[in-house]
Amino acid sequence: MEYYQLGCIDQARHIIESKIPHLKWAKQIAEGLVFIHSKGVIHCNLRSPNILVTDTLDVVLADFASSSMDGARVSNVYNKTRYRLPSFDEYKYESYQYTIQDDIFAFGSVIYSLVTAEDPYQERTDEEVIKLYTAGTFPDTSGWPIGAVTTKRWRDEYSDAAEVLEDIR
Repeated sequence: MEYYQLGCIDQARHIIESKIPHLKWAKQIAEGLVFIHSKGVIHCNLRSPNILVTDTLDVVLADFASSSMDGARVSNVYNKTRYRLPSFDEYKYESYQYTIQDDIFAFGSVIYSLVTAEDPYQERTDEEVIKLYTAGTFPDTSGWPIGAVTTKRWRDEYSDAAEVLEDIR
């Protein structure tokens, strides 16, 4: 196993500061999702702490302990509200059937976090976030190079990670 001294993208942000390659990292995360999804793996817990930064400032997906293989139910996953589809029922999470849409939605929140250095709606309670997400109300990403792509991820406008990758390119 390799060791990445820069840590996750949140930790690396404080080290490399203004040199954060947002677009490059978004593309690499999308490529990682395309790869794992092609192997029948759903990450199920995609968020900033689970994306590591290499010494060459590339990113790699990490922490597959909660991942699902070939659609198997996963009972030990409880991703943060801001990284979950609004249809996720926290009271039935042990029987929740994860899909690639969960990873794609979470990817939108990862990019938001990457660009802003905070979780989506960080100042809101989980209950407020669920209501906003359910109503289709997401943080403003207009003006970002990949803002439209981020919003499309949240609005479930992609069928797979390959479509996301194509839009990023």
